[in-house]
Amino acid sequence: MVETYTTWIHHGESFDFGSTRHHPRQPIVAPETEGLEDDMADMLGDMLRASSGNAPIIEGSTTPNYSNITDLNDKLARLIRDANLPLYPGCKDFSRLSFVMKLLNNKLVTNSTDKAFNMNLDLVKKALPVGETLPSSFYEVKRYMEDLGFGYTTIDACPNHCVLYRGPLESAKSCPKCNESRYIPGKQNNVAQKKARYFPLKDRLQRLYMTKEDAKDMRWHKDLRVDDDTLRHPADGKTWKRFDEEHNWFSADPRNVRLALLSDGFNPFGNMSNSYSMWPVVLTPYNLPPWKCMTEPYFILVVLIPGEKSPGNNIHVYLEPLIEMLRELWEDGVSTYDAH
Repeated sequence: MVETYTTWIHHGESFDFGSTRHHPRQPIVAPETEGLEDDMADMLGDMLRASSGNAPIIEGSTTPNYSNITDLNDKLARLIRDANLPLYPGCKDFSRLSFVMKLLNNKLVTNSTDKAFNMNLDLVKKALPVGETLPSSFYEVKRYMEDLGFGYTTIDACPNHCVLYRGPLESAKSCPKCNESRYIPGKQNNVAQKKARYFPLKDRLQRLYMTKEDAKDMRWHKDLRVDDDTLRHPADGKTWKRFDEEHNWFSADPRNVRLALLSDGFNPFGNMSNSYSMWPVVLTPYNLPPWKCMTEPYFILVVLIPGEKSPGNNIHVYLEPLIEMLRELWEDGVSTYDAH
């Protein structure tokens, strides 16, 4: 691919994409945050849009008025409140939420313990002026991770990739196939030898419809794709068209999400630990045009498999919870706000 080839003019689209590509998301923020330099504005923008259906509009503006945050759900109301709350009286650089997020980022980058985080948090609280608004413990801080959709669940796994300890095996102490111990020998408190991490899918799929530009582009494969028997996108392929014929109830609404699953391994620590690898499982929505669906912001991490060796053919063991989530969405679906 030529490095300078950044405009997709050879795939049937016109040279001028209008608003499809080049307009960044415009964050919607509560009026109280105006003048407060807060990095959380962009993060909250998508969530606010999804709740803007009943929000009154400020006169002369297209921005919903969120001065009465009690009209929003409790989770979003807490986030807006803390994004508007200065770190201490007169602070213009940080809100309570933005400072906590930066502390969490430092914790992850430095791989520090919860105890170290609590010690640093306590020290910072004592150093700040009277009236500071920092949480008092890491336990309280973790609530933000859940409210912002950063949470995940862990499931113990056999170190030889045989089974997940869930369902009827939830209380098992060794693998029924290879007899390998579930826990690290000699460790107290039953520390599992291997844990797989699962990230929420439904909420992140719904977020694709929280901004007008993304919600519009989720219909691209039907409304804007050039259909002239040239293969430029999976929607041009025979498999896609055969699927539409067999499941016409699904294809009748172009907003229904088409997902591709991909996985590969990488060494997160470079040469420092060549024996350790990580195997992420990622989904990407094929509703979007090519210049979006294959870019990092639209890769949805759903499973993270750690270990020294590749799961190989046993990767299906780790995909079981994901398949259950996808089956639930296929059979029951979920109603979603459409900003477009």
